[in-house]
Amino acid sequence: MLKVINLTKYLVHFSLQFVVILNKKFLVLNLFKNNLKYYIQIPEYIEIKKFHLNLIISRNNIEKNFQELKNFENSLLIFFNNFRIQTKKSLLINGLGLKVSIKNNVLIFKLGYSNEITLLFDCFKFLINLKKYGLKGMLLNIYTFNKVILGNLAEKIYKLKKADQYKLRGISNKDKVYVLKLIKKK
Repeated sequence: MLKVINLTKYLVHFSLQFVVILNKKFLVLNLFKNNLKYYIQIPEYIEIKKFHLNLIISRNNIEKNFQELKNFENSLLIFFNNFRIQTKKSLLINGLGLKVSIKNNVLIFKLGYSNEITLLFDCFKFLINLKKYGLKGMLLNIYTFNKVILGNLAEKIYKLKKADQYKLRGISNKDKVYVLKLIKKK
């Protein structure tokens, strides 16, 4: 045994299988969320076993170059890092009549206008869930592995309807502290 890759750090929405096609071994990654399958060819001198949530990588043939094994390990780790969750952003959608729903890879916003606003996102890069927050609010949690694309998506959503300064109706960042203005009195 040369290397153990712990899969608990990565998204839990996939399963791993091993298949042999025309005498070549493949590792199959099956994503449950969007029904995609990825095939990674395993070189003939490498043995991979799955034990619970660990991948155990070992060498069959000792004469093979050790550097080739390390290159395969690194490429496998880079592939799994694409499924890793590292950052999260929480957006608060607050106000009567403001609603959000998710269908496939489309966010559908009803923000008090006469039409629905749709925002397409890449379900391969983002994991998005909705929760009810308070009486009139919804909490939109966005998870991803890249801070830049997370910030870009959050900014697009935030610009749809910014929260007002008096009652914080609209879309705001949950983690940010807002100072509300006093209501004008005559």
